[in-house]
Amino acid sequence: MRIKSNVITIEYADEVLLQPGGHLNGQDYGGSRSFTSTAEDVVDADSPVIRSYGNAQGSMNFDVCIDFGSEDEAITEAMTRVHHLETHQSGVFKLKVGDTVNAWQAGIQSADWSISYTVDTVRLTFSYSFILGAS
Repeated sequence: MRIKSNVITIEYADEVLLQPGGHLNGQDYGGSRSFTSTAEDVVDADSPVIRSYGNAQGSMNFDVCIDFGSEDEAITEAMTRVHHLETHQSGVFKLKVGDTVNAWQAGIQSADWSISYTVDTVRLTFSYSFILGAS
């Protein structure tokens, strides 16, 4: 199942990975965020002290689908995306939803691609996994 992006744009290292009109593969996509906040016990206190060390990090995982008229077009696009990631293993990741933009320092953790055949097209599915640092 594909989900058409109506308002979402995803960019990484100045390259658009998904824009409105493009398709996400599957029924879901998402990410996570973790923080270095801890509860420290204090002698003779009613409750612990909460300390945050400011080291937030997270991840973002999603798959995009692009349909092509031929196998060579699909493979060329896959290799173009792989080359971009190989030459930009870290960069700025931007998630735009309408007019709202969120940006993080990021690095690519992995990328996978596959080619499938539909009735009318050759479909490239490209999977991204990013680690997100500071915003």
